[in-house]
Amino acid sequence: MDWYQSFWLGLTQGITEIVPVSSSGHVEIMQQIFGGRGEGFHLLMELITFGSLLALIVFYRKQIMEIFVDIFRNKDFRLLINIILSAIPCIAVGLLLYSLIESNWFFSNMLVIAGALALVGIAMVAVERLPHMPKVKDENGLSKPRALLIGAAQCFAIIPGISRAGSALFVGRIAGMDSKTSFRYANLVGIPVLAAIAAKSAASSASRYVLVNNFQTIAFANSIAFVAGIIILHFLTKYFNKKNSLKPFGVYRIVIALIILVFELIR
Repeated sequence: MDWYQSFWLGLTQGITEIVPVSSSGHVEIMQQIFGGRGEGFHLLMELITFGSLLALIVFYRKQIMEIFVDIFRNKDFRLLINIILSAIPCIAVGLLLYSLIESNWFFSNMLVIAGALALVGIAMVAVERLPHMPKVKDENGLSKPRALLIGAAQCFAIIPGISRAGSALFVGRIAGMDSKTSFRYANLVGIPVLAAIAAKSAASSASRYVLVNNFQTIAFANSIAFVAGIIILHFLTKYFNKKNSLKPFGVYRIVIALIILVFELIR
């Protein structure tokens, strides 16, 4: 990976890990632009998630501290249990199917990515018209079955174009949360998910080999991902504080899906 690729992959990862438009789908698109998926591509992208993880921890540091204060001072484990219930299915499926995801053509096929982008995009546009569960005040009021439902929905994010954050946001709305709360909760759930990816990378000799041989460019990509993540978190937090709509993200996904489809048909 050269410096040019490092910048664009870091920027893409940093933005799309937070924006509900699928980081894996957009990274696959960028990789196609750079000439196709190379050997060890998944290992490389796992190593770039460190920047996004750090951005989430820094941005939500107050909420994280509040969770631990509630646990140790008030013996209130509700939010922590909900986050774990929402994170475990996604982590388990990712680890179990890792080899398949890395080697199977399906997970890098641009038509599959376009279809996934469009499908979730349509769902986001239509979310206000779909049946919703009774409203909850915030993520603390989320029942365990609803938290587990959000976790189950994120499992589909192994398909590039679906989006882990997008799944959590969309199902969070169906589960009775508003967009502001769903966005915050999706990102809090993203911390253990990305931490699991980081831990897997640290434990993998293959990942360490890729890191040693690309240390400077990977560090640069993570720096870009971190800065981009912090900026987009500020921007989207302000957006969801004012708007309760997923429609712009749905429309964007549909437009990108159509562009991919056109390019694939004329290629």
